[in-house]
Amino acid sequence: MISVLSFLLIFELIAICLLPISSIFTFWRKENNYFFSRLFGLFLFSFISWVLALSNKFYLLPRNLFFLLGLVLVFGLLVNKLLSKNFSFKTSFETFFRSLANEELLPHFYYFLVFAVFLVFRYQHPEIYWGEKPMDFTFLNYFYNLEKFPVMEPWASGHQMKYYYGGFFVFANILKLAGVSPAIGYNLLVSIIPALYFAGLFLIFKALAIDRRCSIVFSLLICFCSNLAMLVSLAYERAIDSHTFWASTRVYTT
Repeated sequence: MISVLSFLLIFELIAICLLPISSIFTFWRKENNYFFSRLFGLFLFSFISWVLALSNKFYLLPRNLFFLLGLVLVFGLLVNKLLSKNFSFKTSFETFFRSLANEELLPHFYYFLVFAVFLVFRYQHPEIYWGEKPMDFTFLNYFYNLEKFPVMEPWASGHQMKYYYGGFFVFANILKLAGVSPAIGYNLLVSIIPALYFAGLFLIFKALAIDRRCSIVFSLLICFCSNLAMLVSLAYERAIDSHTFWASTRVYTT
């Protein structure tokens, strides 16, 4: 439970610290800025840390990542100060908490609900030993322990990695900040990705001027019912397990 709470806390901390910068890109909208910051903040922070790591002078240690997070927060506040004539740090934080209070809480509820549903499923099937999971777990462990670039190939010693690794880099840094080991964090990440997917879909539907409740319903349907093969399998097998999800993504299942 502590690992789950610290994991979620880091996601919210990144969203808060990147909110001043995220709000610059959503200045025309007065709602869902924090929801947008969950996605935009995560990838912007990861991109900044990746660029710094390419210099071979920035070590990807938890204390350095926390320090970078603080710098990004200060930078965002300074940029907001330059863009706003009546800006002050005190009123900035007051405005931030007021915006959280005024923001619709229903999308946030379903964000955590999607996470909880997939977390329960992963709790029932936590194995990391079939399909592509061993390879995913290898890369996640590698980036979790990586302190300095260049990125080397864990399967071929002495060779630089030619495989795409962006997602592993992003989420390994999250686990570092949360202090959660990859053995536990792997299933937490598998659970949070559908929640982030829901958040992205909701923002897209809202940007299309679709009603809030309809945006939530459409996003949930895509998250859980986008592949009818799983529903057909469920109707015949009357059980949900790892094979149900795996088979629904295969052209040939035998």
